[in-house]
Amino acid sequence: MSGWGCRTVPMIALAATRVNSHYHPIYNNRMGWELTAYTVPLFAAGTVGVVASALVWRNRPRAGPEMLALTLLGSSLWAVGQGGAVSVTTADAVSTWMAVSLVAIVFASATWLRFSLQYTGYSERFGWPMEAAIALPAIALTGLAATNPDGLMYVASTTDVGVQFQWGVAMWALSGYGYLTVGAGSVLLFKKVARSRNVYRKRTFVIFAGGMSLLLGHVLTMAGLSPTPYLTLSPLLFLGFAILTLCILVSERFLAFVPVDRLLGLLGPRFQNIAPIAREQVIETMGSGVVVLDEDDRIVDLNPVARRMLGANDRRIVGRRIEAVIETDAFEDDDLGLLAPDIQPGSYDGVWVRRADGSRRCYDIVITDLAERRDDVAGRVGIIHDVTEQRKREQELERRTTQLERQNERLEEFATVVSHDLRNPLNVAQGRLQLAIERGSMADLDEVQSAHERMGVIIDEMLTLAREGQTVAETTPVELAAIAREAWDTVETDDAILAVDAGETIIDADEARLQRALENLYRNTVEHGSTGPDSRPSSLTVRVGRLDDSQGFFVEDDGPGIPDEHRSEVLEHGFTTNDDGTGFGLSIVESIVEAHGGTIAVAESNAGGARFEIRLPRRNSRVDPSPAQD
Repeated sequence: MSGWGCRTVPMIALAATRVNSHYHPIYNNRMGWELTAYTVPLFAAGTVGVVASALVWRNRPRAGPEMLALTLLGSSLWAVGQGGAVSVTTADAVSTWMAVSLVAIVFASATWLRFSLQYTGYSERFGWPMEAAIALPAIALTGLAATNPDGLMYVASTTDVGVQFQWGVAMWALSGYGYLTVGAGSVLLFKKVARSRNVYRKRTFVIFAGGMSLLLGHVLTMAGLSPTPYLTLSPLLFLGFAILTLCILVSERFLAFVPVDRLLGLLGPRFQNIAPIAREQVIETMGSGVVVLDEDDRIVDLNPVARRMLGANDRRIVGRRIEAVIETDAFEDDDLGLLAPDIQPGSYDGVWVRRADGSRRCYDIVITDLAERRDDVAGRVGIIHDVTEQRKREQELERRTTQLERQNERLEEFATVVSHDLRNPLNVAQGRLQLAIERGSMADLDEVQSAHERMGVIIDEMLTLAREGQTVAETTPVELAAIAREAWDTVETDDAILAVDAGETIIDADEARLQRALENLYRNTVEHGSTGPDSRPSSLTVRVGRLDDSQGFFVEDDGPGIPDEHRSEVLEHGFTTNDDGTGFGLSIVESIVEAHGGTIAVAESNAGGARFEIRLPRRNSRVDPSPAQD
C-alpha cells in the first residue's frame, strides 16, 4: 500500500489522515483556503486549549502545572496544524501545516512526561538523567519535523486527486518517542489515581483521561473506526478535554460529576485498591475533624466531624475556599492567622470560634504542610480537636483557684485590719475609758462611743469586701444607663449632678454588685470632689458613659481629681486622705470588678477631675452605635 496506506503507519504520527483515504485532497487545485467540516472544530479546539493553557499558567503554584500548561499549548498547536492542513489548497501549504502538527506533537509529548513526573513526585528520583533523556530526543525530532531533511520525516507528492504522503524513518522514531513518553506519563498518573482520594483523585483522573483520549483517538482512526475520514480523531477529542479543563479552572465543583470510582470499578476488583478505602474509613470515623486544603486554600477533603465543627452542612463545600466557609469574625481572639496563606505549621491551642448557630466552641488545631517528594508544599492538612468541655473544666478550675487565692488575700487583709486598723480605735477606746473612770468625764465616754462606732464601720466594710470579692458565677444583661441612675438615687449626693452618656449599652454583670460598685464610686466622688479650690464650680458633675472600645464604661467628675502620686494606691484597702474615712470604698469597687474578671484603671478626666475606667469581659455585651445624651 502506498502513500498514506502503510498499514503500519505509526500511531503517534497523529498528523492528518485516515487509513482508507490515501491522499490529502486538493480542492479544485485552487490557491488559498477551503472551508471543510473539520476546519471550525479543529481551530476551536486550538483556541480553547490556548485559553486553558493561559489560565493554568497564570494560576500555577509550582512546576507541575507549568508543564501541564505547556502540554495544553502543544496540543492546541497540534489541533491548529491539523485544521490548517485540511483547509489549505496547495501541496506546499499542506506540508507547512503538517510540519506545525508534527513539531507540536513532539513538544506536547515531552512536556506531558515531564508534567507526569513532577505531578506524581518522581521528578527528583530520576534527576537530570531523565531530563536529558526527555529533552535530547525531543530537540532532534523537532528539528527533523520542522525541516524534513532529505525526506527523513515524510515524502509528499502531488497527484491528480491530492497530496500523497509516504512516512520516513524519522516518523518511526517520532512514533516511538511519542508512545514511550505519553504511555509512561499515563501509567504514572493512573497509579496516582488509584492511591488518591476525592478531589485529588478526580483531578488526576481528568488529566489522565485527557492524555489517553489523544492516543485513543488515533487508535480508532488507524482501526478504521473514526467518524472523521480525513484526519485523526485526537484533536477533536482534545476539544472536550480542553472545555472540561476550563470548567474545573472556573470551579472545582465540576469534579463532583466525575464518576471515577464507578469507572475504575468496571476494570475489576484489582483496581479497587484497599489502601485508599481503609484510609478513608479511618478518617471518616475518627473522632477529630480533618480538613485538607490545597495550595490555594480550597477545601479538598474533610470528614463528617469537621463538617459539624465548621457548621458546614452544604455537601458542595468541597472545592470552595476556606474563607468562604469560615467567616473571619467567627474567631473570638486574634487567630486569623489560621486562614493566612503563609501560615506556619504548628499547634494552635484554645482557639475559640463562634458558630453560625451562636454556640461557642474551643478547638486545638494542628496544621501540617502536605509536601511532595520535591519538598514543594502542595497544601495543608488541619487536625481539629474539640476541647470545649476540657477548656470549660480548666476555666472552672482556674476560677476556683483564683477565688481561693483571692480569699487568701482577703484573709491576709483581714489579719492586717485586725492587727492595725482595728487596734488603733481599740487603743483609743481603752485609753478614753480609763480616763473616764479616773476623771468621771462624759466627754471621754463620747470618744469611747465614737471609737466603737468606727470599729463597727470597719468590721462591716471588711465583711462587705469579703462578700464582694467572691467570683461572680452568673451574670445577666444589665442596661448601664438604668443601673447608673438607680445607684445614684441611693447615695446622698448633696448638690452634685449626674450625667449619663451610655445610650443603650448593655453590660453582662451581676446587677446587685454592679450597683454597689457604682454607689461606692459616687460616694467617693461626692465626698472628695467638693474639696477642690474656689475656682472650681460649686456643684459637682458626675458623668457615666461607655468607653470607646465598647468593652466597658467610665465614671468621672469635674472635681479636684487625684494627684499623680496617689493614683497607684487609691485602690488599696485602707488608703484614705480623710481622717474619718476607712479606705475601703474604692477597694470594694476593685474587688467587685475583679470578681467579674474585669479591670479598673484610675485616670484624669477632661475637666481635670477623677476618672475611673472599668472594663468587663465581652460575653453578651451589646452596644447601640448611637448613644443618647442624658
